[in-house]
Amino acid sequence: MRSSIVCAFVLAFSIPIAAAPDSAKPEPIDDSARIAALLLERMNWEKGDEKIPLKDILGYLQDRAGLSILFDTKSLREKDEAILQTINDATISLPSLKQVRVETVLRRIVDQLDLEFVITPDHVSITTAATKDLLTGQSKRLPELYPAGGNDEPQVGSDPAIPLRTTPFVTVAFKETSAVDAFKEVSSRAGRTIVISQAAAEKAKSPVSVHLSNVAFETAAASLAEAAGLRAFRNGNTVVIVTPERAKQVDEQYARLNPSFLGPTIGFVDPGAAEAKLKELEEKIKKLTEELEKSKK
Repeated sequence: MRSSIVCAFVLAFSIPIAAAPDSAKPEPIDDSARIAALLLERMNWEKGDEKIPLKDILGYLQDRAGLSILFDTKSLREKDEAILQTINDATISLPSLKQVRVETVLRRIVDQLDLEFVITPDHVSITTAATKDLLTGQSKRLPELYPAGGNDEPQVGSDPAIPLRTTPFVTVAFKETSAVDAFKEVSSRAGRTIVISQAAAEKAKSPVSVHLSNVAFETAAASLAEAAGLRAFRNGNTVVIVTPERAKQVDEQYARLNPSFLGPTIGFVDPGAAEAKLKELEEKIKKLTEELEKSKK
């Protein structure tokens, strides 16, 4: 009897117990902002127009910038079964380059392959244009600061079915950073202009905490503006940051010039105004339906 008790005691203590979760274990690290910063480093390319094996030049970029560049083999294979072999045998030609961003060199490479690249939490992924569109969403233009009537000529890129391949994308993280400095950083990385109106200057000093990953330039500017309680509009090829009061004036102009306008400009809908307009349209539809039913009788 005693031996059986001892045996049970030993067995009980020999059963492994699941380890309790380690509360001190850090969360998975998203290095995308750091990788984007590495792509901004400057480099020279002295060889000039020589045909270089693709694998050699990518290996050089990885060593030069201290990051990993991987092919999205699944997406590439879905595009074309033979594309991976083509890539393995590919050669790239680059002109002599002085003090350009690593990102610029990478862009020249993927353009020659008719591919795209995106920044992931731990590497740069070379993928298809279609896959990038799925990951990032198609680029949308901001509304114009000075709206015109509905009979304007359509602008380049106004068709949502046509992706804007020339749109710069931004990956960056801000933590309690003034919106002014965040706008400067996004503007510098994208090579585009952001202007803060005088009326919005004080509010633009507000701190923002935002992580942007593979975000189109205008969307990035609009997101930062929203985080600071401001609004972003386009004025030609410039993004202008304005106060909510100025934005309301622009919205009212749109409403006067475009009868079908349902609320504040694209992407920034005022729920109250949109709901009121929607109810008005529903009432009209209801009346038309009733009149149609009467006419059938």
